[in-house]
Amino acid sequence: MNDGRFDLPDRLFLSVEKCWQLSQQNDNKEITPEWFDVQQGTQMLENLQRLDLGQRQGSNGTVDHVALPPWARTPRDFITVNRMALESDHVSANLHHWIDLVFGAKQRGKAAEEAMNVFFYLTYDGTDSLDLAKIKDESLRLATINQIQHFGQTPCQLLTSPHLAKET
Repeated sequence: MNDGRFDLPDRLFLSVEKCWQLSQQNDNKEITPEWFDVQQGTQMLENLQRLDLGQRQGSNGTVDHVALPPWARTPRDFITVNRMALESDHVSANLHHWIDLVFGAKQRGKAAEEAMNVFFYLTYDGTDSLDLAKIKDESLRLATINQIQHFGQTPCQLLTSPHLAKET
């Protein structure tokens, strides 16, 4: 949603494959809980309310259900496999790296730069460089607020030292 309206049809979540490709090209996305919850996940992937999401440009058709990878027979199958991967030994052994990037020692500063985990300054919560009350130009202040609302914010940094790996 953008300003309470659906975004342009070609910019909506159309395909898991396309979303993956974009995430590999610096268009980072946070994977939300819906990717791992059967009920919410199937609702995310299927246009069950038959909403009119628009026509894609050219002859690319109507926006409807999200296109799944070829190995997923149904949205339920896709979410179930995601859940199994999330609960795998590999993810358990490496989860501390993700915690460091999102909430911890590699979220800000030199460690974040070295991990290529740096975002636009307006996404950071509580930065000294951003005080909306100090922006005198009303249109610039509103543009800054819109930037924050539409593109999100980095979570609060909870940890400043590296998170320990899971003991096995």
